[in-house]
Amino acid sequence: MNRFAIALAAFASLATATAAAGEVEKVAVPNVGTITYEHLFDAVSEANEGLDDFMARISPRLRAFSDETGFEACGVVARNDEGRFAVAIGTNHSHVACVNFASKVPQGFQPTMETIHSHGGEKTFAASATDIALLGKDAFGSRSRTSLRVTGQNLHMFSKTDYHGGAGYLATPNGAIYQNGPKSVREVAAR
Repeated sequence: MNRFAIALAAFASLATATAAAGEVEKVAVPNVGTITYEHLFDAVSEANEGLDDFMARISPRLRAFSDETGFEACGVVARNDEGRFAVAIGTNHSHVACVNFASKVPQGFQPTMETIHSHGGEKTFAASATDIALLGKDAFGSRSRTSLRVTGQNLHMFSKTDYHGGAGYLATPNGAIYQNGPKSVREVAAR
C-alpha cells in the first residue's frame, strides 16, 4: 500500500478539539509527516433525521467548497447518545486526498467508523504541498517540484483508494453516494 492509501485509511488520533471554522493548523500524519488541516464547518442532524438524509443535506456544502477551491473536504461521522449525527468538515488543501481524524468531531459526539468526503475536481491541477506529502515524491518521478501536476478524479464515483479507507459517503454533484466496499455502492436520495 502506498503512502497515499495509508494516509487515507488511517484515522489519525490527535488530542485536540474541533478547531474554529477557518482555523488552519499543522497536524502529524503517521508515515507521511506534517500537513495542514483547516476546519471548515460543523453540521448536526436535525431531530429524527436519518444518517442518509443528513449526508444528502450536507453534501452540497462539501461539493460547493471543492468546486470553488479544487480541494477535497472530509469528516468523520459521529453520533451522540440521543441518536443524532454530527460531523466536523475540514480540508488538508489536497486535490486528491483528505485525511480523516477521529478526534475531530463536534463536542458531545463519538466517532463512528464512517466518513464523508468530496473529490477535489476532474481537471488536472498543480500539486499542492499536501498532494506531494500524501502521494509521496516517488509518484511524480523526476519532474521539477514547480511542474508537478495531479490528475483530477471522477466526481460521481468512488476511487479505488476510497474503498481502502472504509465505509462512507461521497458528496457528488447530484447528492451523495454510499459505499461499504466496491460491491456495495448505493445512491443516497438528493435533497
